[in-house]
Formats: sequence, structure tokens, C-alpha cells
Amino acid sequence: MSVPIQNLRSATANKRPAATGLTVGQIAVNYNEEDPAIYLRGNADALVKVAPVYVGSGAPNAVPASGGASGNTIGEQWLDKSLTPPVQKVWDGSQWVPSFALASGVVIESPALSGVPTAPTASLGTDTTQVATTAFVNAEIANDAPTKTGGGASGTWDISISGNAATATALSAVRTITLAGDLTGSATFDGSADFTISGQVADDSHNHTIANVSGLQTALDDKAPLASPTFTGTVTIPSGALISGYAQLGAAQTFTATQTLSSGVVLSNSNLTTIKTATFNSQVDLVGTSGTIAIDWSAAQNYRQPEPTGTITYTFTSPPGPCHLQLFIDSDGSSTAQTVNWPGTVTFLGSAWEGANNKKAAINLWYDGTNYFAIGTNQP
Repeated sequence: MSVPIQNLRSATANKRPAATGLTVGQIAVNYNEEDPAIYLRGNADALVKVAPVYVGSGAPNAVPASGGASGNTIGEQWLDKSLTPPVQKVWDGSQWVPSFALASGVVIESPALSGVPTAPTASLGTDTTQVATTAFVNAEIANDAPTKTGGGASGTWDISISGNAATATALSAVRTITLAGDLTGSATFDGSADFTISGQVADDSHNHTIANVSGLQTALDDKAPLASPTFTGTVTIPSGALISGYAQLGAAQTFTATQTLSSGVVLSNSNLTTIKTATFNSQVDLVGTSGTIAIDWSAAQNYRQPEPTGTITYTFTSPPGPCHLQLFIDSDGSSTAQTVNWPGTVTFLGSAWEGANNKKAAINLWYDGTNYFAIGTNQP
């Protein structure tokens, strides 16, 4: 007795099994005539469809049947009837691509033709994307080319030239070129000769670093610094020049040997004459009547201390060189004696000065470049 062997099967239109639902070698059949096919499970667990070309306006399995797997199989074919004429397409794993053109009018992208392909010849003057045949090209050339007599290129060509283009040596209208931005300037020309534009750069329009200016760094390296310069060779000081603010030359002098201009203004060269010592005639009032009070002897020679109201501790800034200095301590006649603390560089000649009640006092100091020697005198 014969026993029929039946595989997995379905009569539901467009229903296809899931690949993982089949064992290797097992066959599933959809015998609905809308899209009949045999399905099997591939070695990479993808669904393989064996079937005639699907014909329809919509892609096969665009709407999966209930319980069926979605998607398409690589190599699956579809005759797309939504196009006129219909186009056969193949699923490449990600999209449907046309396989070939069935009739005239169907676009084939970038075809590579061989042999001697032919095409209809467009009418003279056609200006579209239509293919231009060799016949069309020759007709256009013959229509647009100038006429000639004689033989070949050596003949005389009948070409009409209007205006003065054949003999022109200048422009018909003079033109002007104008520079703009940070560079200004202009020039007119008519084409008959070369011309030059003189440009002017606007002030403060741009900046240059020292490295951008050729030779600038070398020139600066040859200059003496403002602070503690060291001169070599012969140095000339003009008449009336101030040296460190404390010595002035009565006439122009020349250094013929290396000289030292220290804080004491030492000018030992025999050519330096008529040097006048600057004087400090102005009296400067100190600020403060008690606590720490600073006296800058490099700025003034005479200071006035307003009447003290408590103990004062003085600090000194030394003058530029040896000199005589004065400090006047004021009193309105009703103050009491106050205590003054002096810097350690101050030494009183004889007994140390002490303030007296209701008395003004004058302190004279002689600075030798390092220490101060003082004499204090109270008002009688």
C-alpha cells in the first residue's frame, strides 16, 4: 500500500515559514496560486525561496500573512506591474533592483554599449537631453560654421568682424582699479600700456612682531637697556644732561674710558668738569604722627614731621649718594615729649637726641653712602 508523504504546507496567500522553524533539509510548501513557492532553511539559517517570478503591482510579502515570516529572500524575483511597461526586479538582500529593461522607455542606469549602437537623429537646432548622433553633430557644424572659398584651411574665410576688435590697441572705455581695506590707492588704465598703483597702508591698521621685521631684533640687541646700561667705546653726554637726577653737566662732555654711574653718580674721568650738585630746596611734609613712618631720602633732602601724637618708628630709603639731610620735628607749643625709634644705620654724634616737651627740633644727618651720622637740636 502506498503512503503519501506530505511536507509542511499552507494554502494561505503570501504565507511563508520562518527559517528557524524548519529543520535542515525540511521543505515547506505554499500552494496558494497567488504566490506559490517551496521554502527551505539555508546553511546560514536564512529562508530560501524556490518559486516562479512573482507578478503583481506590490512587492511579494509586503504585508506578511498572519503567522508567516516577514521579509524577502536573496535572489527572489518580482515582475513589478506598477510600472509601464512592467519591470523585472530582484531582491539583493536590502532592496529591489531592476534586472533589465523589457521594452523601450525603461531606464537602464549607466549602460555600457558595444558594437555600433544607433539612435534616432534629432532635428537641426534640437537643444534637449536627447542623444546626439554623429549625423546630428555634422549637421550642426555645417549649419554654424562660416563659409569659405579656396581649398582647406589655407583658403580665405569669410568672417565678419564688427567694431574695432580687429585693430584695437586700447579699451573703448577707461577703467579704474581701486585698492580697498587697509591699503588705499588707485590707477586708471585703457589697456594701451602697463600701469603702476601706488598704495598707502593705513596707520595702526595692523601689527608686526619683532620677528616679522627684518633686522629689528639685531638693531635692538645693539641698544643699551634703560636699567643699568653698560657702555663701551666713546660716549658723549650733551650739555645740560641730568645724570640719575642728581648731577648735571654744564657743557657737553665725552667719556674716553669706561665710567660707572652708580647710585652715588661717580664720574671720575678728567674730561667731566663743571659738574653741579643738584640741591633739594623743597621741604616735604610727612604723613602720619605716630607709628611707622617712611622717609624717602632719594626723593627729597628736607622733611617736616607734623607734631607727633605717639611713638614714631622711622624707616629710611637711602639717597643716591653722600649728602646732608634735614628732618624738622614740629610742635604747637603744647605737646609732650615723644619717643622716636631710628633705623639701625643712624648714629648720633655725642649723646643721642631726645625730644623735649612743647619744643620743636631739628635733626641734621650726614649720609656717607652707607650710614647716617646725626645731631639733634631742640628749640630753646
